[in-house]
Amino acid sequence: TVTSSSVKINYYDQIQNGSFETPILTDKFQPELTEGNTKIVWKTTASDRRIEIVSAATDKYDNDNTHQYLSEKWHGMTKAAEGTQYAELNAEKESSLYQDVLTTPGATMNWQVAHAARLRNGGEGKFYGTDTMYVVIMAADKAENLSNNQALLKSVAEKLANNDVATLKAYPGAKSYKFTANQYDTWNLRQGTYTVPEKQYLTRYFFVAAGTAWDNNGNTTVKNTVGNHIDNIWFSTKLPPPSPDKGNLAVTKTVTGLSEIPDDYTVEISNGTDKITF
Repeated sequence: TVTSSSVKINYYDQIQNGSFETPILTDKFQPELTEGNTKIVWKTTASDRRIEIVSAATDKYDNDNTHQYLSEKWHGMTKAAEGTQYAELNAEKESSLYQDVLTTPGATMNWQVAHAARLRNGGEGKFYGTDTMYVVIMAADKAENLSNNQALLKSVAEKLANNDVATLKAYPGAKSYKFTANQYDTWNLRQGTYTVPEKQYLTRYFFVAAGTAWDNNGNTTVKNTVGNHIDNIWFSTKLPPPSPDKGNLAVTKTVTGLSEIPDDYTVEISNGTDKITF
């Protein structure tokens, strides 16, 4: 007799826990949590499965110091991009964070991430330099051979960003964007769109650590536990919430009365200063 049972697998149509506000950090300002904690949702390429979340809360304490004080001392960050918590790509190993999202072929996905460099302070001295990461978006099934191989994932990310023909053929529809940051305590908001290819119903959204800070004595040895802060992540058909001093404008172009629309047909919108053509 063969007995089978159903297994529930949670998938979502947009990124979950994009601001790393869960689990809520209380006594420790930067615990290393283990992948599989259902509150985290995120997965990692690190072999030890560790994920590092940092709190910059002003009203929480780690021993006698506020989380914000320790976040500034050890990471150079006085605040998160959104909420009070953020993530560092490298916990104890050079690694990447990712999630799978249900997608509809042909749909336009809006993606976003806030990116910042890290300053490491304390007993080991200070480390300055440029943090580098890739945002990689591709079919989840094509990404399986990359998700437990950080070195291969980094290589593929670089080749995709450089439009390597063989790599683009091996990962059809994949996109990779390279971003750098060299100012700690400064969040850089990166945004873009991604068109879901045909027959791609599950899409993997990677943040790939590529380069990290080095010390102020010129030692270029990679610090595998240092670098690349991310926060305020978005991946959805909906537009991300605008910042407090901005808004979102959705414009729909509908053409009637023409039997055929010319290829060079455009519409221009102007507010008197800036112009948008689509």
